[in-house]
Amino acid sequence: MEPKELVSEFIRRCDAAVSGASGEDPYALMAEDVEVKVQGRTVLSGDYPTLEIVRMVLVGSLAARVAKAHVELDSMIGQGNRVATLLRITGETADGQVYNSKRDLGGCIFGVEGEKISQIVLFLDNTVVETVLLGRQYLPTLQEAEA
Repeated sequence: MEPKELVSEFIRRCDAAVSGASGEDPYALMAEDVEVKVQGRTVLSGDYPTLEIVRMVLVGSLAARVAKAHVELDSMIGQGNRVATLLRITGETADGQVYNSKRDLGGCIFGVEGEKISQIVLFLDNTVVETVLLGRQYLPTLQEAEA
């Protein structure tokens, strides 16, 4: 499978997995030593080396908060073993909050080695992660409060 085809199939499998539909395992398309990086400044941000850590820590943390979700591929470009995508990730939390109600796009870059995804760099909206997924509240600054 070519890198773009592999990434497209991975996204399709991820959507099926997080939406509750039956489908093939997305983990089967990832290398055991995959490296996932979530960019930003949230508690989810950071490096997740190896498939086991991705499953247990990153996906495990999200599964505790997300009731259902959808991952849609908007566009894709790539050359060689690097593929960049724009994704629309939407969903609902376990307590009924809507994640990404504006349906904004987020970026995701994939590295492919052989027939497996070896690297994923995901760019999520920090504010939406903090307020919707984690239930945090942003307070006005002193200047905003006095206005």
